[in-house]
Amino acid sequence: MRFLIPFFILAWFPFLADGKNLTAEVDESRPLSATGDFEIANINGAVTITTWDKAEVRIHAVKEAQSEADLKALEVKIEATPERVSIHTAYLDKEGSWFKKFTNTGEVRYTITVPQAAHLKKIETVNGPIDITGARGRVTASSVNGHITARGLRHEVEMSTVNGGITADFATITDKQDIQLDAVNGTVDLFLPADASAIIKASAVNGRIANEFGLAADNSGWIGHDLDGRLGTGDARIKLHTVNGAIKIAKRSSLSAEKSER
Repeated sequence: MRFLIPFFILAWFPFLADGKNLTAEVDESRPLSATGDFEIANINGAVTITTWDKAEVRIHAVKEAQSEADLKALEVKIEATPERVSIHTAYLDKEGSWFKKFTNTGEVRYTITVPQAAHLKKIETVNGPIDITGARGRVTASSVNGHITARGLRHEVEMSTVNGGITADFATITDKQDIQLDAVNGTVDLFLPADASAIIKASAVNGRIANEFGLAADNSGWIGHDLDGRLGTGDARIKLHTVNGAIKIAKRSSLSAEKSER
């Protein structure tokens, strides 16, 4: 029998319960240089990021809560300069009480568009998934309770989750590129170009390691599986780790095949 290592973090703010909820929307834009920094910190709700060729950030946020008081106490705060745009969700005091903000039923779902080469410096959620498409700059993303999915990556990447997996698809792998993917309770799926050149180190405490590149993985033990291999000349450095979950290292063609079957 394989032993599972429990590791859970409870969020401070509850998710929305079923029922009829109130909503409000925020739709704004801020200028940002082509390689500027972008940050977002959300508590409850998904964060979706896409890219375009404009030197600006478009911010679309949908606030949702069970009561008017909770909705009014949800605030989208934006700080912006031409070189940096930062967003965070604030839960304000309700009815003059600091404690009551911890009972807020609300969430904010963000859909963000940034310049293609922007540096996604800090993308964070507590309860909610993160989805990133087409980012050509560096990416740092983390979620406590939520899956992280990123497609078309081209630069250095660092992603981590506690309760949720990671799916990272790389359009290119370049010289001296650092990639680090860490999960506690969740799978790690990495998709690379067929001609990728990298040194790969992977470890899973409870979960197997599989790959489509012919690298040798040690899956012999009940606990603790490892892979240490080289693709091509080993230009990039890739580290993958999970505690409770499997690791898969696959070719991008496999990802395309999976999509066509759905």
